Amino acid sequence: MPDKKRGSDEEKAICRAFVHAYDKRFGNPVKKVRRGKPPEPDFVCDNGLGIEVTTVYESQEMARWQNAPGQPAISPLTANPIRSMQSELLRLIEQKSGKTYEGCSQLLLVLWAKAMFSSHEVLEQVQKSLRLKSAGPFKSVWAGCSKDNGYVFFSLWGLRPTRIEYP
Repeated sequence: MPDKKRGSDEEKAICRAFVHAYDKRFGNPVKKVRRGKPPEPDFVCDNGLGIEVTTVYESQEMARWQNAPGQPAISPLTANPIRSMQSELLRLIEQKSGKTYEGCSQLLLVLWAKAMFSSHEVLEQVQKSLRLKSAGPFKSVWAGCSKDNGYVFFSLWGLRPTRIEYP
Protein backbone atom coordinates (compact mmCIF):
# COMPACT_ATOMS: atom_id res chain seq x y z
CA MET A 1 0.00 0.00 0.00
CA PRO A 2 1.41 3.43 -0.93
CA ASP A 3 2.62 5.69 1.83
CA LYS A 4 0.21 8.67 1.81
CA LYS A 5 2.71 10.97 3.56
CA ARG A 6 5.39 10.15 1.01
CA GLY A 7 2.90 10.66 -1.84
CA SER A 8 2.05 14.06 -0.42
CA ASP A 9 5.72 15.00 -0.21
CA GLU A 10 6.31 13.78 -3.74
CA GLU A 11 3.29 15.72 -5.05
CA LYS A 12 4.52 18.82 -3.24
CA ALA A 13 7.97 18.51 -4.84
CA ILE A 14 6.40 18.03 -8.28
CA CYS A 15 4.13 21.03 -7.74
CA ARG A 16 7.02 23.19 -6.55
CA ALA A 17 9.13 22.28 -9.59
CA PHE A 18 6.20 22.87 -11.93
CA VAL A 19 5.41 26.29 -10.40
CA HIS A 20 9.05 27.38 -10.77
CA ALA A 21 9.24 26.21 -14.39
CA TYR A 22 5.81 27.69 -15.24
CA ASP A 23 6.70 31.02 -13.64
CA LYS A 24 10.03 31.16 -15.46
CA ARG A 25 8.35 30.51 -18.82
CA PHE A 26 5.12 32.50 -18.44
CA GLY A 27 5.91 35.10 -15.77
CA ASN A 28 3.09 34.15 -13.44
CA PRO A 29 4.79 34.82 -10.08
CA VAL A 30 3.87 32.66 -7.11
CA LYS A 31 5.12 33.50 -3.62
CA LYS A 32 3.19 30.92 -1.63
CA VAL A 33 1.66 27.52 -2.39
CA ARG A 34 -0.55 25.71 0.07
CA ARG A 35 -2.09 22.25 0.13
CA GLY A 36 -5.71 22.47 -1.06
CA LYS A 37 -8.68 21.12 0.87
CA PRO A 38 -11.56 19.50 -1.07
CA PRO A 39 -13.23 20.73 -3.20
CA GLU A 40 -10.06 22.73 -3.95
CA PRO A 41 -7.37 21.25 -6.21
CA ASP A 42 -4.33 19.60 -4.61
CA PHE A 43 -2.46 22.92 -4.44
CA VAL A 44 -3.62 26.54 -4.39
CA CYS A 45 -1.21 29.38 -5.16
CA ASP A 46 -1.43 32.93 -3.79
CA ASN A 47 -1.97 34.27 -7.34
CA GLY A 48 -5.20 32.29 -7.83
CA LEU A 49 -3.63 29.38 -9.71
CA GLY A 50 -4.89 25.94 -8.72
CA ILE A 51 -2.85 22.84 -9.53
CA GLU A 52 -4.17 19.28 -9.49
CA VAL A 53 -1.30 16.75 -9.45
CA THR A 54 -1.88 13.12 -10.43
CA THR A 55 0.65 10.34 -10.90
CA VAL A 56 0.51 8.02 -13.90
CA TYR A 57 1.43 4.59 -12.56
CA GLU A 58 1.93 1.31 -14.36
CA SER A 59 -1.57 -0.08 -14.79
CA GLN A 60 -3.13 -3.15 -13.18
CA GLU A 61 -2.75 -4.80 -16.58
CA MET A 62 1.03 -4.54 -16.16
CA ALA A 63 0.88 -6.09 -12.69
CA ARG A 64 -1.15 -9.05 -14.05
CA TRP A 65 1.34 -9.48 -16.87
CA GLN A 66 4.31 -9.57 -14.51
CA ASN A 67 2.74 -12.36 -12.43
CA ALA A 68 1.47 -14.54 -15.29
CA PRO A 69 3.59 -17.53 -16.44
CA GLY A 70 4.72 -17.85 -20.04
CA GLN A 71 4.59 -14.20 -21.02
CA PRO A 72 6.85 -12.79 -23.77
CA ALA A 73 10.02 -10.95 -22.74
CA ILE A 74 8.48 -7.59 -23.65
CA SER A 75 5.26 -6.63 -21.92
CA PRO A 76 2.31 -5.39 -23.98
CA LEU A 77 2.66 -1.97 -22.33
CA THR A 78 6.36 -1.43 -22.95
CA ALA A 79 6.05 -2.79 -26.50
CA ASN A 80 4.23 0.44 -27.39
CA PRO A 81 4.93 2.96 -24.61
CA ILE A 82 3.47 5.90 -26.56
CA ARG A 83 0.09 4.20 -27.00
CA SER A 84 0.13 3.03 -23.36
CA MET A 85 0.95 6.51 -22.14
CA GLN A 86 -1.75 8.10 -24.29
CA SER A 87 -4.33 5.66 -22.97
CA GLU A 88 -3.41 6.26 -19.33
CA LEU A 89 -3.27 10.04 -19.77
CA LEU A 90 -6.68 10.14 -21.48
CA ARG A 91 -8.18 8.00 -18.70
CA LEU A 92 -6.81 10.28 -15.98
CA ILE A 93 -7.76 13.50 -17.79
CA GLU A 94 -11.32 12.23 -18.16
CA GLN A 95 -11.42 11.16 -14.50
CA LYS A 96 -10.09 14.50 -13.22
CA SER A 97 -12.28 16.50 -15.62
CA GLY A 98 -15.37 15.03 -14.00
CA LYS A 99 -14.55 16.55 -10.62
CA THR A 100 -15.65 19.96 -9.36
CA TYR A 101 -12.91 22.29 -8.13
CA GLU A 102 -13.23 25.53 -6.18
CA GLY A 103 -10.94 28.12 -4.61
CA CYS A 104 -8.90 29.18 -7.65
CA SER A 105 -9.32 31.43 -10.68
CA GLN A 106 -7.27 29.23 -13.06
CA LEU A 107 -6.93 25.47 -12.86
CA LEU A 108 -4.06 23.38 -14.27
CA LEU A 109 -3.64 19.61 -14.33
CA VAL A 110 -0.16 18.10 -13.95
CA LEU A 111 0.16 14.37 -14.73
CA TRP A 112 3.40 12.95 -13.34
CA ALA A 113 4.77 9.91 -15.19
CA LYS A 114 6.59 7.26 -13.17
CA ALA A 115 8.17 3.86 -13.72
CA MET A 116 8.15 2.70 -17.34
CA PHE A 117 6.55 5.92 -18.53
CA SER A 118 9.22 8.21 -17.10
CA SER A 119 11.07 8.72 -20.35
CA HIS A 120 10.96 12.30 -21.54
CA GLU A 121 11.35 11.02 -25.12
CA VAL A 122 8.06 9.08 -24.75
CA LEU A 123 6.33 12.15 -23.33
CA GLU A 124 7.65 14.28 -26.16
CA GLN A 125 6.15 11.86 -28.71
CA VAL A 126 2.87 11.77 -26.78
CA GLN A 127 2.78 15.58 -26.82
CA LYS A 128 3.09 15.54 -30.64
CA SER A 129 0.39 12.91 -31.21
CA LEU A 130 -2.20 13.27 -28.42
CA ARG A 131 -5.36 15.08 -29.51
CA LEU A 132 -7.77 16.22 -26.82
CA LYS A 133 -11.17 17.67 -27.63
CA SER A 134 -11.68 18.97 -24.12
CA ALA A 135 -10.02 19.03 -20.73
CA GLY A 136 -13.04 19.98 -18.65
CA PRO A 137 -12.30 22.74 -16.14
CA PHE A 138 -8.55 22.81 -16.83
CA LYS A 139 -6.99 25.83 -18.53
CA SER A 140 -4.04 23.62 -19.45
CA VAL A 141 -2.91 20.04 -18.99
CA TRP A 142 0.73 19.04 -18.53
CA ALA A 143 2.60 15.73 -18.40
CA GLY A 144 5.95 15.58 -16.64
CA CYS A 145 8.72 13.25 -15.60
CA SER A 146 12.18 13.36 -14.11
CA LYS A 147 15.10 14.16 -16.39
CA ASP A 148 18.79 14.57 -15.57
CA ASN A 149 18.22 15.18 -11.83
CA GLY A 150 15.48 17.66 -12.63
CA TYR A 151 11.97 17.87 -13.98
CA VAL A 152 10.55 18.32 -17.47
CA PHE A 153 6.91 19.13 -18.30
CA PHE A 154 5.12 19.02 -21.67
CA SER A 155 1.87 20.88 -22.41
CA LEU A 156 -0.87 18.57 -23.69
CA TRP A 157 -3.84 20.94 -23.75
CA GLY A 158 -4.59 24.65 -23.65
CA LEU A 159 -1.28 25.95 -25.02
CA ARG A 160 0.67 25.43 -28.17
CA PRO A 161 3.15 22.59 -27.62
CA THR A 162 5.46 23.83 -24.91
CA ARG A 163 8.23 22.25 -22.88
CA ILE A 164 9.37 23.67 -19.55
CA GLU A 165 12.09 22.39 -17.24
CA TYR A 166 13.26 22.81 -13.67
CA PRO A 167 15.97 23.55 -12.69
